[in-house]
Parts: sequence; structure tokens; C-alpha cells
Amino acid sequence: TEAFWGVRVAVADLLSDNPSRPSAQILAEQLKSEEDPRALFHIAEACGAFRHAQLREALLEVLERGVKLYR
Repeated sequence: TEAFWGVRVAVADLLSDNPSRPSAQILAEQLKSEEDPRALFHIAEACGAFRHAQLREALLEVLERGVKLYR
């Protein structure tokens, strides 16, 4: 993973431009592993371009963890 949260946000934004199954998989992995609330907000927002069960599950996991999103 990239050390700077801004790069992780840029990757999520690029992935949202290509709503494919591989992009959804990568975003789901990002959601599950992201700990920085600044990046997590944008990664979750990028998921809005998708309708994949895998992303739904990853978003629910984030909510269950009780992470506060930074906006």
C-alpha cells in the first residue's frame, strides 16, 4: 500500500471511473484495510459508482468497525 493517504484517494477515484469487477475487488480491499479516516471517506465515496455485493459487504464492515469518517 501507498504510505500517503492522498495517493490512495487518487487510486480510488481512478477505479471509480472504471466500474468493473476487478476495480470493485480492489476498492473492497482498500476499504477493509484503510485506517486513515481522510482516505476512508473518499474510498467509500468512490464505491458509489458500483453495484457489487462485495463492496456492500466491505462498506458494512467499515460501519461495524465504527470508524469515524473525516470530511
